[in-house]
Amino acid sequence: MKKFLDNKTYKVLLPVITAFVSVCVIIPIVVLGFYSRPSMDDYDYLVQLKETINSGTNVIVAYLTVPFKTMVRYWKSWQGTFTNSFFLVFSPLMWNERLLSVTPLIHIGFIGCCIYYCIFVLNRIYIKTSKMHVYAWTLAFLAALIMWLPSTTEGLFWFCGAFSYTPWMVLVFVIPFMIFDAYYSEGKRFKRLNVLSSIFILLIAGSSQIIAFEQILILMLISGYLIIFKKRYYSLPGFGIAIAGFLLSVISPASKSRQQNYIMASPFDTVIATINKVRNDSGTQITFMWLIGFLLITPFTLELVYKAKEHMPKRFPIVQILSELMIICGMWCVPYLPTQTFGAGRLENSVYVAFMILSWMNYVFILGWLANKGYLDVEKICGAGTFPTVSAVIMVLSLCFLFIGVQNGFESNSLRAYHELRNGTAKAFAEELDRRFETIKSSDEELVLVDPITTRDSMLYFGDIYIYPDEWPNYTMGQFYGKKIGLTYDPYLTDE
Repeated sequence: MKKFLDNKTYKVLLPVITAFVSVCVIIPIVVLGFYSRPSMDDYDYLVQLKETINSGTNVIVAYLTVPFKTMVRYWKSWQGTFTNSFFLVFSPLMWNERLLSVTPLIHIGFIGCCIYYCIFVLNRIYIKTSKMHVYAWTLAFLAALIMWLPSTTEGLFWFCGAFSYTPWMVLVFVIPFMIFDAYYSEGKRFKRLNVLSSIFILLIAGSSQIIAFEQILILMLISGYLIIFKKRYYSLPGFGIAIAGFLLSVISPASKSRQQNYIMASPFDTVIATINKVRNDSGTQITFMWLIGFLLITPFTLELVYKAKEHMPKRFPIVQILSELMIICGMWCVPYLPTQTFGAGRLENSVYVAFMILSWMNYVFILGWLANKGYLDVEKICGAGTFPTVSAVIMVLSLCFLFIGVQNGFESNSLRAYHELRNGTAKAFAEELDRRFETIKSSDEELVLVDPITTRDSMLYFGDIYIYPDEWPNYTMGQFYGKKIGLTYDPYLTDE
């Protein structure tokens, strides 16, 4: 009987439908992003650049020098990170507020490229299927990640907040695949992969402390495995860079100054609090959204297990599962230890992405273990080759993603975006801010008062300026436009 993996139906129909369903999930979020506008500290990183250009400095010279000055300034004054402040100077807000509408497109595209490379590596080494399948599974993974992202506002739509976390929380998982790719490479490709991964490791180390520490834990596990079982040491330089970059952030003047505003938790309290946090979060994450995301990528997972069965664990992967728990708990320790809080939604996004990707890896290991123990006949599943089987898989995937969207009382990000587009909330939000920007830029007064944002139930809304011009973020917004900016009334007092 012709095998399922060689079946023409499988080669064409399944990836096409998988890609179609995934795109249906992604499109509403991308379209909603066209209505995103600047918010809060989006202006902070551009003030020095604008002042430099307005002083008569050549634009190219300004873009070559100011990012480094901004990086040093924020390393000394804010959080101690150094990667984000460098790249945020290149924000398109410098030229037009509406250009920030590309924010989700940039992030979703970057996430897609990272996923594509990881699947490309697995396909090159194990699966060896068509490019059509690789593209389809890339879209499926992308849809599964962003469909239930805890905070799309801080992860996709708010330029400053999203760029400070979103690219790095995905890129950190590209590093293991680059190390894995290098293991099966030699010559120039091996050297290129090591150099490029070292650069990425340094960038991640300076992005945010929670992701930088996550990277250390991941590289510690990978380096330990390579040294103990494979006698290979090429990942150690990257591991050293990760530690050095993280320490550079932790010992920065900004970190020391900021710590004065908080009381540190004890190590014991931190461990207990993070364990409870992970336990509570797992109760909500390993349910509907987890199952739907994994259902979409199950055909790819089964194919990977089928092709790489001999590399799958012979024993139950308890070490891999405990490693995932260690990484997740370790990530939450980073914000809790110095502040006794778990931070904002963008930190939730970082841990959620780590949870989803690590859970998928353990999903692969468990299925591989079941296959090696004889409890799961992947050869029979992948060798059945009947059209009804393919159709059933496609229908289940399509129904789950197109018609099921409610998880514990809230909708998936795709459905929420669709409803905002349909009822006009997103358009109203953008029009409010466009009127505000027009008022500010057209006024000849030194002090400009604008109305507060009223469309605060939008996925695009992160925060508004305050009533007085000398408050943050009014001050940096005023510096950017060369005016003092305040509100006509205090919306929070009015709401009460």
